[in-house]
Amino acid sequence: MVRHGIAKIPFRKDGPMNALMSSSSAPAAVAEQAEREKLKSALRDEQEEAVFLNSTQVRQRYGGISDMTRWRWLNDENLGFPRPIVINRRRLFPLSALLAFEAGKASEGEGA
Repeated sequence: MVRHGIAKIPFRKDGPMNALMSSSSAPAAVAEQAEREKLKSALRDEQEEAVFLNSTQVRQRYGGISDMTRWRWLNDENLGFPRPIVINRRRLFPLSALLAFEAGKASEGEGA
């Protein structure tokens, strides 16, 4: 039953897909789907943590600030600006740390 290189597989009532769809395995399938979604969510979170911005992108993110302003923010302990990770003399700022900094400053502004 091969036509133009495509095999036609006959449907079997006792096949593996039919076993997955039976009512007795429905809770297991739901649990498996929930576990899959949990893993996907964890992977998304991990990927978000792995996003870094270089110094130029950070300066642009905050309205085109100068290098001197960024340096002042980094050296101001009261401000709490996130520290970069340095790799081969390149400063890389974790996006998750920048977002947390922004959220903290937004909540400070609401309380004032």
